[in-house]
Amino acid sequence: MSTIKSYNENLVFNADGSGSDVIFQSNGSQVGSLTDAGILTATTFSGSGASLTSLPASALSGSPTFTTVSATTFSGSGASLTNVPSSALSGSPTFTTVNATTVNATTVDLGNWTVTESGGVLYFATGGTNKMKLDASGNLTCAGDVQANGTI
Repeated sequence: MSTIKSYNENLVFNADGSGSDVIFQSNGSQVGSLTDAGILTATTFSGSGASLTSLPASALSGSPTFTTVSATTFSGSGASLTNVPSSALSGSPTFTTVNATTVNATTVDLGNWTVTESGGVLYFATGGTNKMKLDASGNLTCAGDVQANGTI
């Protein structure tokens, strides 16, 4: 074993001969190691971390910023997400601005009104109460009166 110590022995650098690992100690406690395979282990790291890969989510803290993320789950506002495939969405995602040719949804919330599709029937509701329905045969049913030749 080769050992280099600082003058007051608060910092120790050991090459212990076991697989040629290098052990880093501070004040008598191991704080890191470097294996002969090039694996560096430490209690904390400092710096940009720009070249780090394969970090488990449990190892991240604070407010990390990512350019590209691949994940099976995500929580948060997602305000800066772009190019998210529809196959990656589940639950009831809410969008402020959507530029799309086709939107697949069972309910569209328009503020005071909702349009819901169920069993091939479109239900138009306001205040949580269905006011009108349109079935796949084109039959329109209204809860109130229908006025013909009215003015909007």
